[in-house]
Amino acid sequence: MKILIHLIAILLSLSVVAQTTPDYSKLSAHPRLILKDGDIEAVRHKIVTDQPLRHIHCVIEDRANGFIYAPASRRIKTGKRLLGVSRNVLERVCYCSYMYLVTGEDIYARRAEQEMLAAASFTDWNPSHFLDVAGIAGGVALTYDWLYKELKKDVRELVETRLREFPLEMSRVNERRYTWFYTADHNWNQVCNSGLICAAAAIYETCPELAKEVIEDAIRTNIRAMDVMYAPDGAYPEGPGYWGYGTNYQVLMNTVLESAMGTDFGISRSPGFLKTGYFKLAARSGSGKSFNFADNGENETSNLAMWYFAAKTQADSPIVDKWNEYMKDPEILRHELEMMKFPAYAETRVHLPVAIRHAMEVDTSTMTGEGHLFYSAQGPVPMMMCRTGWDKDDHYLAVKGGTAKYNHGHMDCGSFVYDAYGERWAMDFRFQPYTSLENPLREIGGRLFDMSQNSLRWRIFRMNCRQHNTLTVNDKDHKVSGLVKMTATENTPDRMSATFNMTPLFWGDLENAVRTVAICDGNHLEVKDVMKAPDDRSAHVRWTMATEAVPEITSEGIVLVKNGKRMLLKAEGADVTYNIWTTDPKAYESPVSHLDFANPGTYLCGYEIDIPASTEYTISITLFKN
Repeated sequence: MKILIHLIAILLSLSVVAQTTPDYSKLSAHPRLILKDGDIEAVRHKIVTDQPLRHIHCVIEDRANGFIYAPASRRIKTGKRLLGVSRNVLERVCYCSYMYLVTGEDIYARRAEQEMLAAASFTDWNPSHFLDVAGIAGGVALTYDWLYKELKKDVRELVETRLREFPLEMSRVNERRYTWFYTADHNWNQVCNSGLICAAAAIYETCPELAKEVIEDAIRTNIRAMDVMYAPDGAYPEGPGYWGYGTNYQVLMNTVLESAMGTDFGISRSPGFLKTGYFKLAARSGSGKSFNFADNGENETSNLAMWYFAAKTQADSPIVDKWNEYMKDPEILRHELEMMKFPAYAETRVHLPVAIRHAMEVDTSTMTGEGHLFYSAQGPVPMMMCRTGWDKDDHYLAVKGGTAKYNHGHMDCGSFVYDAYGERWAMDFRFQPYTSLENPLREIGGRLFDMSQNSLRWRIFRMNCRQHNTLTVNDKDHKVSGLVKMTATENTPDRMSATFNMTPLFWGDLENAVRTVAICDGNHLEVKDVMKAPDDRSAHVRWTMATEAVPEITSEGIVLVKNGKRMLLKAEGADVTYNIWTTDPKAYESPVSHLDFANPGTYLCGYEIDIPASTEYTISITLFKN
């Protein structure tokens, strides 16, 4: 079956590549990117009657008004990145130029122009970290297009020059340190190609041959990332936070192609892509927390790409057909509409005008279904996420396999999070910013994104297997190339579960290691590990679970207390030794412990056991209300 799925993915990819001869005659009058003249008039009318659309518009308006008298951005790097400046430029120019399109008020056009000229005055857009280039290019290109008729000739020519020099010509440089993203199969590919598509489509007339090369390379190479990041079931291997980053840019790219050239050249039909909104929906618990595996944060934010998927997968959309019936569930905007009720929605960045474009096509009044309670996905990082309901007191479980040797990966294969009764009981440690680690690691000979087995990355507290909700055997790190496959799932009224073969992680120190994680009877967690030691030696196993609940070892097991609520963690199947470990990084022997952030209010609890040679143990941990 896996081979068949892979072959189908390859065939679909080839069909997309075969469609990459664009009709450049469609690149006609400005504005032509995302919002054309007819779209703008429709927005003006619909924001009066459509409450969600009006809310998005008002968020843009408030943000744009806040930018009016703010100083223009300056080129100030943070470490190797210009990413913060890039995002600021993109947000400011897009919000202000959108407001000019809709209101016609000159003050917005002048502020967008000021910010665009500030970016044009930079010496470069930091091509050694091409994400920065892509962000600025996308914002400047959209603003150039939307304000084209209002810009003086000398301003247009300067912006055209910068869009040609900084993104387009730099993408032609034969230096891998600049253009390696073309061969990437992760978010860099999506973000960088998106910015290049925006720039090339915006100034096509000024450099048609160069623009053609860039557009066709972007469409062709983008498929490499699409086939890995979404196939076959829509799960994003880098996690829900990076889903928001990569997928928002992917949606920007697709939308620009559709609006400017009438087609996205089949990119949206890449295997799993139209299912990926349901990955994002499933990754948020009823308490509002994310399945924050790998380099992801715990707190969920709005994700504007969801409006794209809502538009593309509603039942009357021409793109919905028999192979993706699953997507006709109208609840894909459940969390997005909920988040509109809170001020945090105003903190959403950069792509709100893209959301406006797709929100125009969505009828939110039909979104009344219960939604899917169970989601599972194969792929580079197979995972399962399930819930007993959508309220904060309902039970929520998410568990993953995969490999640590993946972009943004941790040694967290087999790890899980679990929410119940309004609390997160099994957690993942919060994200630590890269800027606190990159340069200090480099000074002692390491690289943060070195995924090799002996990398100093794995000495970082929150990236090591000992600090995740998984197994550690004979006190060894997980094998980073070990691939943990999801071998079975179950979805019945009494049991929602996923089973993973964890054997490849343990260097032969366990002959067999199979983990099944489940919500049982709708009211408790079960983690069952079947572990067999090899014939020639015993195995020492450490089972850990990170939590913010205060643990106490009792005669029954480990009692967990959080906000006055109590749970009992209990092992059955063998005589284990319960333990509680500190989460102070400085208590562990590590050459980088001085770089680790502290973890106040957190604990590690679980058990240890020695499994004799040639012996198999089946140990089940249950976590239930006490």
